[in-house]
Amino acid sequence: MNCNHCNKKISKDSKFCEFCGTPVVVEKSSHSQPKKYKKRVFSKNIVLGKDGIYRWTYRMNMWKNPTIMITLWKVFFIGGMFPVLLVTGLEIFEQGFLDAVSVFIPMFLGMIGVVTAFVIIAYPIVTVMNGGSYQVVFELNDKGVHHIQMKKQFKKNQVMAMITVLAGVATGSPQTAGAGLMAGSKESSYSEFKNVKKIVAKPSRHVIYVNESLDHNQVYVAKEDFEQVKAYIINHCKELTLVEK
Repeated sequence: MNCNHCNKKISKDSKFCEFCGTPVVVEKSSHSQPKKYKKRVFSKNIVLGKDGIYRWTYRMNMWKNPTIMITLWKVFFIGGMFPVLLVTGLEIFEQGFLDAVSVFIPMFLGMIGVVTAFVIIAYPIVTVMNGGSYQVVFELNDKGVHHIQMKKQFKKNQVMAMITVLAGVATGSPQTAGAGLMAGSKESSYSEFKNVKKIVAKPSRHVIYVNESLDHNQVYVAKEDFEQVKAYIINHCKELTLVEK
């Protein structure tokens, strides 16, 4: 042990330096100080809570990102295929295969035209009604991913405040924040990793499609977090097909 003033060696039990008379100050170990809870982050956008859940919010510009428009088109396309296939099946039963094909082709092309025209007209209306953006919160852990769509009146800073409280890095009631988050939610979907069969990653649109046998989910991630979140999801899925576009 050395004196803090003259740097000469002194006994560890000394109260004063025997050479210069300076009082000996013993620094307290950092282990004796109470530990403060530090904010745990996956990135600057994604917060890891005490409950082991990663949370982040994503605000999509519906005018610039076509993901939702493409999803709407696919939904209406699937719905339009049912009557086309039904009529085609009846034609095969009554008139034969060749006559059924001659009925199927114009019906199929007509259905695609109607669906496309409907989406082109309806999508701008839906976009305006949502204030031009799509607000969503994600919760991610080793079991699955939860996609929570927020009402348009919930601003990003309101959602982030709730996420911060839920993560345990700010003062406030987690119960109140959780209730507020769910009250602001419009609808939600959950994908359990053990049931995921296919992942389609599209970094250009900031979206990861997490597909089970019947249920499909979409995970939106900022560009700087995309690869980390994609790797996390892949590592926690048992058997899947990965498609990158």
